[in-house]
Amino acid sequence: LLWLFALVNLVIGTSAFVVGGILQPISDGLGVSIPAAGQAMTAYALATALLAPLAMLATAGWSRRAALIGALALAAAGNALSAASTSLAMLLAGRVLMGALALVEPARSGQALARVFLGVSVAYVVGMPIGAWLGLRLGWQAPLWLTTAALVAALALVAWQVPRDIRAPGASFRGLAALLRRPDVLGVLATTLLYFSAGVTKKKTYPG
Repeated sequence: LLWLFALVNLVIGTSAFVVGGILQPISDGLGVSIPAAGQAMTAYALATALLAPLAMLATAGWSRRAALIGALALAAAGNALSAASTSLAMLLAGRVLMGALALVEPARSGQALARVFLGVSVAYVVGMPIGAWLGLRLGWQAPLWLTTAALVAALALVAWQVPRDIRAPGASFRGLAALLRRPDVLGVLATTLLYFSAGVTKKKTYPG
């Protein structure tokens, strides 16, 4: 199951971050500036930061199978909306919908989490470059439709392979203030912030 969760993270990570590599085709296709097209990444990031913790709390009592299926269905719907977009507003709406998903922690040990989140790192190294290549060759919708199909396939695989009776211990904000005063916790959060900031930040040099 840990390798399955890693695969799910690979698919979600690719669908989330592939937009960063196809901003020029999106800009041309929607008739907006590249900075405006880049707001698709901002919309996803803000939605993730604001809505994912709430989604995690809302699904705390769900089985892990149900939470995963719900998250993948939400991601697929948002990705499909993004792929079908004919305007920047529609694209941003799809990215916000994707940002609301939350994969609830499938295991607690460091080794297990490292294996699961390997999928996110592979999404940066493999998924994004392939998605960018497809977007430049076939149009910006192509990688979005492909990742939508991959999300649906991942949903079917989760529904088939993940047992119904796996539960999580629950989630709450209780004790959060005390944790945020701990230097070791702040160090981990800062490292995570830098990691994801590096992944979604794209420098662009404009003529003139």
